[in-house]
Amino acid sequence: MAKVLVVYYSLGGTTKRVASALAKLTGADIEVVQEVRPRYRTPWGYFRCILDSLRKRHAPIEPLHHDPAAYDVVVVGTPVWADHISSPIRTLLADRMAGAKRIAAFCTLMGPKAEIAFAEITTLCGQPPNPLTSFREKDVESGSASEAIHALAREVSEDAA
Repeated sequence: MAKVLVVYYSLGGTTKRVASALAKLTGADIEVVQEVRPRYRTPWGYFRCILDSLRKRHAPIEPLHHDPAAYDVVVVGTPVWADHISSPIRTLLADRMAGAKRIAAFCTLMGPKAEIAFAEITTLCGQPPNPLTSFREKDVESGSASEAIHALAREVSEDAA
């Protein structure tokens, strides 16, 4: 059986919900990306998220407990902040994914499109993750994204086999 790791960052909880569902459906190990200096759900915290994303800053993150190179597929989950990937995931993709055999990724977002975030993920990975998809926050919260999450889990599992 293929080994899958789901690694994600979540501030508001939406990305966590998708990551947890994917891990459960695929039997994957799961890891939360932890910042050295955590963000908080306050006006200043959200401002910091947007500013860091627009400036494409890397956020210092804690060491991972799982080695991405030890897995057949690593699924990376990130919220989208002002059309960009989160700073902690920017750091993860740039500095901590060496040796990863295959990368899949998903974004969670409030807006209608994830093209800029997809381009950033592709650039940082050196090639497009496969699969690469997005989930709207309202669809995750309402449960209407369930079928798409199941489809992603099947695709990741098939790719890993």
